[in-house]
Amino acid sequence: MSVISHLELNLLTAINNDLVNVLKFHSKVGGGFHSIPREVFCYIDYLGSLRYGPPSQSKKAISFLEEYLGKINNRYVEVGRLIYELWRHGTVHEFDPKSLIHSCKRYKVGWQTNIKNRAAERNCHLECFKKYGTKNSYLINVNLFQLSDDLISSINIFVAELKSNRQLNREVQSHFKQISKSSWLKKIGPREYSKKLLNDQILSAVKGQHREVKNGQVLS
Repeated sequence: MSVISHLELNLLTAINNDLVNVLKFHSKVGGGFHSIPREVFCYIDYLGSLRYGPPSQSKKAISFLEEYLGKINNRYVEVGRLIYELWRHGTVHEFDPKSLIHSCKRYKVGWQTNIKNRAAERNCHLECFKKYGTKNSYLINVNLFQLSDDLISSINIFVAELKSNRQLNREVQSHFKQISKSSWLKKIGPREYSKKLLNDQILSAVKGQHREVKNGQVLS
């Protein structure tokens, strides 16, 4: 099977069945605040390995996040590394998304998730809110419907690139075969990205004016 067919038939079908339909279920009955982003970012892990070559590494996932989801919304470039640290590493390794404190400035950046499929909530996707009544405390908001849609759109962009770029197609086809046939074993090494870059994105997220949020409600 070609990698294009795999992406169009297998991966997008799996995302629709295992992610989108589950998200719709959670939007009606509740829940999904951790499981949906956990699944999205694990798909991004896979896509990073597929695009840049196995084995899977955080830096490759972040590169895919910035390069392909960044074409949809530049906020993925501005805070992609930060949200990957918060939601991917947090929900996979520590149950809850992480909260981070800037090494020098003492800004604390936490997380907020909403599951409303309405324009107002979608428009708040990746917005940085100031936490009401708490000094130097901010929340990066993720709308789960927008996040899932952006994942699907990024795959469509990736597929279009593969169809138009033969050299890239050959490279990714080779990566696909390696991933499908091989089990990659490696020692756990040092972190794949620097504390400085996370600190820079915390500063980027908190600078300027911010709307405030109280008990999950945006204050105008």
